[in-house]
Amino acid sequence: MTGGARPAPTHGPRQPVLLATRRESEVTHMNQRRQMPVMAALAAALLVFTSACTKADETKTAPPSPNVKTKAGTGKYAWTQFGPGSTVLVRSVAKGGCPDAHVDGATVKSEVFAHPTQNFPMTTCQAEIAPTAKSVTIDGVAVPPPPKQLEKVIVVGDIGCYMQGKDFQACLDPSQFPAAALARQIEAAKPDLVVFVGDIYYSQTECPPEKAAECGGVPTGDNWESWAYDFFDPYSPALSAAPWIFTRGNHESCDTKNDNGGPGWFQVLAPANIPCSNNTDPYRVDIAGQSFIVFDSAIADDNPAKASQVPDYAENFKKVHELAAGHPNTWFVDHRPLWAAAESKKGPYALNQTLQDAIKSSGNTLPADVSLILSGHMHSLAYYTFADGRPAQIVSGGGSAILDKHTGDFAQQTIDGVTFAGAEITAQFGYVQLHRIDDRANWQLEFVTKGGSVWKQCRLAGSKLDCA
Repeated sequence: MTGGARPAPTHGPRQPVLLATRRESEVTHMNQRRQMPVMAALAAALLVFTSACTKADETKTAPPSPNVKTKAGTGKYAWTQFGPGSTVLVRSVAKGGCPDAHVDGATVKSEVFAHPTQNFPMTTCQAEIAPTAKSVTIDGVAVPPPPKQLEKVIVVGDIGCYMQGKDFQACLDPSQFPAAALARQIEAAKPDLVVFVGDIYYSQTECPPEKAAECGGVPTGDNWESWAYDFFDPYSPALSAAPWIFTRGNHESCDTKNDNGGPGWFQVLAPANIPCSNNTDPYRVDIAGQSFIVFDSAIADDNPAKASQVPDYAENFKKVHELAAGHPNTWFVDHRPLWAAAESKKGPYALNQTLQDAIKSSGNTLPADVSLILSGHMHSLAYYTFADGRPAQIVSGGGSAILDKHTGDFAQQTIDGVTFAGAEITAQFGYVQLHRIDDRANWQLEFVTKGGSVWKQCRLAGSKLDCA
């Protein structure tokens, strides 16, 4: 709404003591009394020289902090993401040709996914690997292999630093743009999978001089440096922790009038190499017995509904029925919530009305096999359950973009002709964590805030969510 993994340096500090020892062995023929002062001076000089070189090397190779004025996008980036079906894709960013991947001791050729452009002057590479892969590296970077089972899933969205119009997030303040801290928190949680529910690119307006202390020097525009600053640099620990499913948000639409990030999305993260498009087909991802339907809702107007958009979305919801058939307890993943409410100046604000009208045009229901809806878009954490038994709506939009002001209890309010059985929102940074309870469709669902506290704990049994 308002709104890469890096290897450790391969060289370590030089060892001046070892260098001095080596030099000493080469001059053992010298007079002992003459040797000592010479060696002392030489060792001191080497120590000063080595220290200076080490500091210079560290400056060149250390990952840039996302909260300081350091050029972003200069490291090595590689990650694992899922495509349609059981397709496992290893993506990487290269300055030249595409490096080969090494999978369980075998070489897998990496192909060009996207060629360099003016705004993205690097090659995006891709290698498809087997779902059974156990060890994967590319260009010297270890990337997470596909999970053999899903015990812990993290859902996060709305990640980038917000700089648009007259609103400027304090990107240089880690407490106000906590992307790096949340990424380390996700890494420490050791998930089997991360589901991203959209919106990375927010840096559309250059920081004004009067805001220089808060966002001065932060890159802007749909280009690689902006994407690296907002996501690939700060979220590199989370990218190296687990494979990802990526869903695009409204800030990755192909609306060039508003300088949205569609070109960047199709350059690095889209599941297929196609021209920038505002309407892409839904697809199903199957991972270790759990199915996800990824649905593109990037341009669906929230409120009111946009009649011209309804037919295309209605057609896509028909495809959702086909994709979900025979796959019980499928999770529906998109950016804009299907059924949610927030507070506005005029009172409760219902969304998404375009998607709601499209669902009505395609049978007025989601497939019975869909048991949970995972979305972002609202810069907050929220859940909505329904009196008529439709699947619960989860919102995980606290990934580090400037927070909305929505908060409170919306239970017993009615939208789209249905009453919320339970509905709460909190405006906090964080994410949703699902931990499997047993081998059936029972999960513990937690809303985890920045710092690790749990705002709300729920239990998901099939399609029934209990957050009491």
